[in-house]
Amino acid sequence: MIVGDEKQPAATRYIGHILIRGDNVTAGYYADAELNRDAFLEDGWLDTGDLGFEFGGNLFIAGREKDLIILNGQNFHPHDLESLCETNGGIEQGKVVAFGLHNEAGDSEALVICVLHRGEMAGFLPTVRELRRLLNEKVGVNAEYVIPVRTIPKTTSGKIQRYKLAERFRAGEFDSAVCSIRELMTSSQADQPLVAGSVQEILLAICDSVIDDREIGADDDLFEVGTSSLKLAQIHERIEEQFPGKVEVSDLFEYPSVSRLAAVLEKRKTKEE
Repeated sequence: MIVGDEKQPAATRYIGHILIRGDNVTAGYYADAELNRDAFLEDGWLDTGDLGFEFGGNLFIAGREKDLIILNGQNFHPHDLESLCETNGGIEQGKVVAFGLHNEAGDSEALVICVLHRGEMAGFLPTVRELRRLLNEKVGVNAEYVIPVRTIPKTTSGKIQRYKLAERFRAGEFDSAVCSIRELMTSSQADQPLVAGSVQEILLAICDSVIDDREIGADDDLFEVGTSSLKLAQIHERIEEQFPGKVEVSDLFEYPSVSRLAAVLEKRKTKEE
């Protein structure tokens, strides 16, 4: 049986909680009344912890409830994001792991992407940029952290243990990697003087006011540095205030850096003048 969050039967094609019942199902966990109360319904249905849906008389597994990633109110299954990184990002299968980290308020999560990498940190920077750009463009999510790991924990049957990587992250094991990546991203920015009052300076100031958690360079790809779709919308809104009718939202996707967008905007202004 497939049920919703309130344990009501779910409609066909609706992803819900997979429950099972029958003589082949355990009668309960030994000496753990609290766990049994959480796992079993009163009529004997066992909550497997899996999510899935029924279609055409078949059961399709979508993933584990505990692995579900919630970003900006949307649910994402980690293997979907991992598959995108493998298929479009050039990462070998089984060498990328996605999981979410709850913030202190507990109402949203930060997306963490771990990639198996044993080389120098500088050599990992292109992977950071590419995966952030890819996830932003294809799915509209911001990978807050893209970090290298030397091992990916798995069960004896080969299943990825995402929760163990999350525990290691919370314990601070990857803090140095996070700091190193931020430093490399900052140092890789082009250090070119800006002309006071120029379009580029105005656009850069707008980006800095919206993206306040990191420093943005004029040649940085906004998708590669992990700019969320919400912040892109805010950037467009402020550009519209400065240059009414000159920039469409689609321009931010076609010209994703301040320098490229400024060049296009300059041409449009000159043409109208």
